[in-house]
Amino acid sequence: LINRHGHDLPEESYGLQTLARKLHLGRLEEIPGKLADALDRRKKFVETRNEWLADKAGYEAKLAAEREAALREMGKI
Repeated sequence: LINRHGHDLPEESYGLQTLARKLHLGRLEEIPGKLADALDRRKKFVETRNEWLADKAGYEAKLAAEREAALREMGKI
């Protein structure tokens, strides 16, 4: 719209279209970072799941110990 009819648009409409374009381009620029974060979270999930599958009892004991340590830090134990 800006490229074809920018010269015909009222100043206010042109400004709003320019702002919308900048906002959309900004969101598009965020995609690679969000994708990388999602892939990192997926990798961590798979590693955690494999650790749990390899030794369920040991993993649950580790979680219980982490929970107890967190509760102690918060002063609830």
